[in-house]
Amino acid sequence: MLLALFFSVVLQTAHAEECYVVAGPGNESIDSLLNLADPIALAHAPVSPSEFFKAPCKSQEPPSIAEIDAYLLANRGDESKLISGVRFVGESRASLNALKDLLDGENFKAAIEAAPACDKVVCAAERIWGQELGKKLLYMKLRHGFNGSEYAHSRSARFNVAEIDQVLLSLRDLPEHLSNLGRNGNQKLIVAAPGVTSSNQNAYANAGIFLFNQWRADVGTSPYLTQYSLFHEYAHNISNVFSNADDSSQWRELNGREECRVSSYGNTSRAEDFAESVSMYRFGGRRLLELCPDKYNYIRENFFNGVEYLSEATCAGQ
Repeated sequence: MLLALFFSVVLQTAHAEECYVVAGPGNESIDSLLNLADPIALAHAPVSPSEFFKAPCKSQEPPSIAEIDAYLLANRGDESKLISGVRFVGESRASLNALKDLLDGENFKAAIEAAPACDKVVCAAERIWGQELGKKLLYMKLRHGFNGSEYAHSRSARFNVAEIDQVLLSLRDLPEHLSNLGRNGNQKLIVAAPGVTSSNQNAYANAGIFLFNQWRADVGTSPYLTQYSLFHEYAHNISNVFSNADDSSQWRELNGREECRVSSYGNTSRAEDFAESVSMYRFGGRRLLELCPDKYNYIRENFFNGVEYLSEATCAGQ
């Protein structure tokens, strides 16, 4: 084989996790494999690293602190609420509920009331997670609906700033109408605690969204793998938002067409084909259109509201 890198899936039913999995590359590092010629990488994934980073309207930087500050300031209001024994005033209901979800009932009263006293949501987040990480976790919950707090989910750990930046950067690649993808319920997007692993040791993430330690180890070394695996899991969540679209009669028909197969990983199930195809639509749309126009048009009209990524002109102002 030219490349010992391939994708597989672990699927169960009600208790299951769809996992983004990379098989061990033997004596070659994953980084070196991802830098091989694009045609080789394309044999295993729907888009290559160079295609991914050159995709039209691909975000290059996470939101700046100034951008996050402006967003959080705009979410101020005139409501008050008691959270963890502390009264917060002059806040929006959304901000108050976001902080409550992030804390998940943990009692931080002593930390928050330490001098100078803290009665603002942003202040509380900074006291608990640090100035930068606190703002970014709060922003992710408000802007995208995802809860990244280690307090809100068992078996999870605290993000570091480099990791949360990778997440926020990948979230910017969603079209605007899907930017609040985690809005239905208190959707998690967390990193595993030390020692917590998937049933498959090569799994990077699952659709939970739970990021395993292998994902954490690659932050800063393989941005392609960290960002692509995140978007792949977002695609599973898009299916969930649209009433399990990957099990619809339309998708069953498209999935059954040999000419519409996009990757070896996608071949493992309808759910993985959906996630890989949506990812290809976003980062390799022109090839998907050539490969299977019906699949391309189905994704465009049903999930992307007509937004296309064929050129900067077709997705500008998405």
